[in-house]
Amino acid sequence: MGNMQLKKRGNGKLYDGLKLTAAYQFFEESRNNRDFQDDILNTTKGKGGCLKSESGF
Repeated sequence: MGNMQLKKRGNGKLYDGLKLTAAYQFFEESRNNRDFQDDILNTTKGKGGCLKSESGF
């Protein structure tokens, strides 16, 4: 996971401060399933990522 923040103070008419945030998280997951009373186990693996951005005035 990584993130970056930018903060700026100001005396403007529209804002007195600005905060921008960007974050990214990479994840892996696996799932196991089987039918009722079945001996065979099925495994599914996946990879994903999440990107988030946020701003505040």
